[in-house]
Amino acid sequence: MKIDFRLSRNDHRVIEDFLAQRPEHVGALVVEAPNLERQAAAIELARSVGVEVVVELHTERLAFEGFEVDHLDYVDHLPLNPAELVEESARTEFVKRVVAVQDPYATQITAPSFHADSRELLSLNLRLADATATAADQNRPIRAVLSTTRSLLVEQGPSIVGARYRAAGVGVIDLRISPLGGDDEGPAKIRSVLQLAETIRGSGLHVTLGHQGVIGPVALALDAVDSFSVGVGQREQYNFRGLIASQRRSASGDRGEEEDRRGPISGIRLPALDLTAPRGLGRALIADRGIRSRLGIVADTIEAPAGDPRPAYLQNRHHQVAALADLQNGRWRAVREVERIARAIELRQLVNSAHLPDGFRPLKIRTLSSMRGILEEVLAD
Repeated sequence: MKIDFRLSRNDHRVIEDFLAQRPEHVGALVVEAPNLERQAAAIELARSVGVEVVVELHTERLAFEGFEVDHLDYVDHLPLNPAELVEESARTEFVKRVVAVQDPYATQITAPSFHADSRELLSLNLRLADATATAADQNRPIRAVLSTTRSLLVEQGPSIVGARYRAAGVGVIDLRISPLGGDDEGPAKIRSVLQLAETIRGSGLHVTLGHQGVIGPVALALDAVDSFSVGVGQREQYNFRGLIASQRRSASGDRGEEEDRRGPISGIRLPALDLTAPRGLGRALIADRGIRSRLGIVADTIEAPAGDPRPAYLQNRHHQVAALADLQNGRWRAVREVERIARAIELRQLVNSAHLPDGFRPLKIRTLSSMRGILEEVLAD
């Protein structure tokens, strides 16, 4: 029962301070390939305290215009066309270069992959995974990113897909369903994703639910996955089309308020609301003496996350997973999640009715309500 943290370019010092406390329930540190040398000290510390290190290759993003990198040794030109890797010789050479970049750093070797919105791309990803298992050190597990749509996974059959990855030599799946994880998800969709993840896991794979800060803890409580991943104050939901659209806007200089040149800016974690708020909203709520004592912030001071929200984010997220792991009974975990989500809904409604700062939209509760309903169904069985 773990949480994986995905580092942005400047997160290495804050993660070093966090890992120095030897937190028990951190499964993996996910480091972007362009930042491996820059973040080498954080990688070394993670390995020394028993945290897995995996590399985010970004091959799925390199297939589209606008992804900015200083250098990647396995890419000769951009955009990267998946069709170029259909030929076995090209695929083998590409995989060797990908493995070589990871080799000095990673404890698990990640296979290159593309967002699979078709059977052809899913098949290519499986061939890339198989080639990675052949090229990599046999003493290290092979990790595959399965970025896909729910409809394709249902069509292909999650048990078949899981078995094919397992046969290709993969041991760990980073499952990223697109789109998933916003504040407006219905119960049928969430229930379907949990079933898909559980079925893939039944193939003997370690399954991480990628980019899922809201749904991830419930999936963990229901034993549908082994872990979930988030960024450090961001990357809490996954929408591949939206990601590529943002990538293209960023390349043209048209960035949103919560983005800089390298991606999203860390938000402020308000645990009692089950919300990672944009900084403007988070700071306004922290400053509101009528609500801030109820936000559930774990930090040196209530005001601390208004400066740098990342240390408190890491502590709060780890505390959330540790509290689940402390409960040995699955039913107790479900009860705890129902109670936690019910409080979050109540507090979001209170903010909307009496504490919403001017200029901000009301906080949504649909995803939370959907998860509470799913948990209550489990408890009713």
